[in-house]
Amino acid sequence: TLSCAFATSLDSHEHARIAEELGYSRAWFYDSPALYPDVWVQLCRAADRTSRIGLGPGVLVPHLRHPMTTAAAIATLVSAAGAERVVVGIGSGFTG
Repeated sequence: TLSCAFATSLDSHEHARIAEELGYSRAWFYDSPALYPDVWVQLCRAADRTSRIGLGPGVLVPHLRHPMTTAAAIATLVSAAGAERVVVGIGSGFTG
């Protein structure tokens, strides 16, 4: 299977839609709030425009947000996309 990763942008939902159309199994969006639009908003926009591609932040940097805010964002994405489509990669990040 193939996955792709995108620097989160206001066009990320369209990138995910095209990736799904091309047969990619997962689309990862970068979590870097100092550089890019909010990853959770863009992932939810992608969920609304796709039906099968897996979605998630790659990687989620836990110290950038309060844990309750992150949990609520994950739950919102799961509600929009379905639990079977959401995977959250967690790590230290790169640009942070």
